[in-house]
Amino acid sequence: NTPPLRFMDVEPEQVTVAGSQFDVYLKPDEAFVVRTNRRALPDAAEVLAAAATAAEVASGCEALTKKIKGDQAMVRIPLKCR
Repeated sequence: NTPPLRFMDVEPEQVTVAGSQFDVYLKPDEAFVVRTNRRALPDAAEVLAAAATAAEVASGCEALTKKIKGDQAMVRIPLKCR
């Protein structure tokens, strides 16, 4: 559960949303979110929505949900910060 090289120098923020725990790695324009708790067969749409919320909580920015790429374990989320 390690982030891509671009995020290796970033300390993650730990955020819990809807029963899922995430490590959120932030850069100015995107977040890389790793789900850290175990769940049997989690619903992909539910986990992706929770990951987007975790990115918003950690960053204070808007998650561009139509551009999310990932799965139930790791998600790359573009951010729009004002």
